[in-house]
Amino acid sequence: MMRSPRPQTKKEVWRYWLVGAALVLAPVGLGVRAWSLSQNPDLRVRAVDQQTRPLDPFIPRLTMVDRRQNILATDQVLYTLYAHPRVFYTEAKKQVEQTQRGEPQPGLIQATFSQQTQVAARLLAPLLKQPAPALLALLRDQKESTVVLSRRVDEATFRRIQSLIIPRTLVEDKLLPSYLAQNFKEKVPKLTIPGLEFQTRRQRIYPLGTDVAPIVGFVDYDGKGRAGIEQYYEKQMVVDRPAQAVSINGFGQLLAAAPPRPLLDEQLHHRLRLTLDARLQNTANRALSKGMTLYKAKRGTAIVMDPQSGAILALAVAPSYDNNNFALYAKNPKVFRPWPVTEIYEPGSTFKPVNIALALDSGKVKANDVVYDPGSMTLSRRTIRNFDGKGRGSLSVTKVLQVSNNIGMVKLMQKMGAADYYDRLRGIGIGKASGVDLPNEAAGVFKDRAQFIRYPIEAATPAFGQGVTMTPLQLLRFHCAIANGGLLVTPHVVEALTDENGRVIRPFTPAPSKRIFSAESARQVRQMLVQVVEGGSGKPAQIPGYWVGGKTGTAQKVLANGRGYVAGQRVTSFVGHFPGDAPRYVVLVVFDEPPGRAFGGTTAAPVVHEILTELVGFEGIKPTRPIAQSQERNDALN
Repeated sequence: MMRSPRPQTKKEVWRYWLVGAALVLAPVGLGVRAWSLSQNPDLRVRAVDQQTRPLDPFIPRLTMVDRRQNILATDQVLYTLYAHPRVFYTEAKKQVEQTQRGEPQPGLIQATFSQQTQVAARLLAPLLKQPAPALLALLRDQKESTVVLSRRVDEATFRRIQSLIIPRTLVEDKLLPSYLAQNFKEKVPKLTIPGLEFQTRRQRIYPLGTDVAPIVGFVDYDGKGRAGIEQYYEKQMVVDRPAQAVSINGFGQLLAAAPPRPLLDEQLHHRLRLTLDARLQNTANRALSKGMTLYKAKRGTAIVMDPQSGAILALAVAPSYDNNNFALYAKNPKVFRPWPVTEIYEPGSTFKPVNIALALDSGKVKANDVVYDPGSMTLSRRTIRNFDGKGRGSLSVTKVLQVSNNIGMVKLMQKMGAADYYDRLRGIGIGKASGVDLPNEAAGVFKDRAQFIRYPIEAATPAFGQGVTMTPLQLLRFHCAIANGGLLVTPHVVEALTDENGRVIRPFTPAPSKRIFSAESARQVRQMLVQVVEGGSGKPAQIPGYWVGGKTGTAQKVLANGRGYVAGQRVTSFVGHFPGDAPRYVVLVVFDEPPGRAFGGTTAAPVVHEILTELVGFEGIKPTRPIAQSQERNDALN
């Protein structure tokens, strides 16, 4: 018989009620407390910090392209390959211990180590494009815990080298011989390469290398532009983005979520478009290199500019450097600074057309004037002569340029008067930088006005291009003013910021042009320059079917301190206007210190001819005159 439950006392009933109330009120209290904590701003910040972490995104530098969208510089994922020689030795020791009983002999360990490193070097050499002996020396250098085998391993090479990092289990399972036979198709002794390690990084690469290095420049290991456009446009090349907060789990791992919008900003695909034409740049480099070899000059340059806009279409410099391996040139950092922009020289006779334009503008000289050349003249106790010491009698202005006559030029400039001549030289920008968008441009050096006026010799030497200094680029700028009708344009290399399809987002507009010659004076000088090529010292620059204008130059080389000249050394040059009757291109070639009796007409003019000949081909420029009527047109220009 079941016993009936014991009657509950009041005390027990209250106890049940209290427990029940606690069970109900505790969650409510916790909820209220949780709500209260959630309203605390300090705690809210701490919670967000625990659930997210800042991600500092890698933002690549802008890709750099030429005017035809050919890539000149871009960021690419590359790998640095390290080797650990001590790990090689340790693994060799372990392998010997597995096959030997007792204490292994040191000689056997060393032999195994030598064999493995030799095979590793032989396998790596063709992949890294390095000589096997050099790699072998690095792999056996046990004094170093880590050595760098290559800093520029691309994705394809990375994957091939990964196949050489053989899992240790294959050795322990005695499967290595078959693995090697399958992967390398040859009998290879037992080998592991556990001592290799890769580090991933984005690196700047330059597909055209030495061809454009003097203009493009390079980025150092810290990601900073150190030369050329990379340095000059450093702020524009880097898209600045602050760190972005991303969600993480309790283990600190990123959650699978959409990345913040700023990481996908379309600005990451912008490009910096240059005025350079990669085809023309290559042509200029090849022609200049050929001339350097033929004439054995110390250095040289070939520059092509659009006279209407000042756009630099090509700027070849010799010697150049490989901006993909700039560390190789650390002992000669001067090579990073393109001397046609950063160093000054006396232009010699290539400056004579500029003087003629000034004289015509002054009104004191007419295009049909005649001067008399006795062969020499003495000013301020100094004697001036023509290059060959001969006098040529009466000469027209055109003939003075055609035969590059020094005495004739001095007499023409004397008609202006020293004070007017000096002021006009200063007025066109002599002694000033051109404003080109390349770093470290040098300004020319010019004389004091009082000295120029007081001593006749000081006003005479600039007449034939000495006693006045400028960079080759600045000289080319003055010739562009002659070619375009008298406007001094600003040379520039960067054209615009574009999207990846080439649409202009923001143009880079150079400083406005300035008139320095009248259109008529410029036209008359252009006609004279055609005659220099047709019947004067510029004949080697002729191109059948086309008018070519130009002027040769052969000048003494100034000492580094600017006082006097280097004995027996010359600077030869030629500046060409093409087509001569309506120039679309102005080309300057300069050779520094070609040995022997070198002249601008025999060294630089043939190089200009070669550049213009190829330019005609790939630009499809139509002939400007029938070849059979050349002589008839020559007479018309006289």
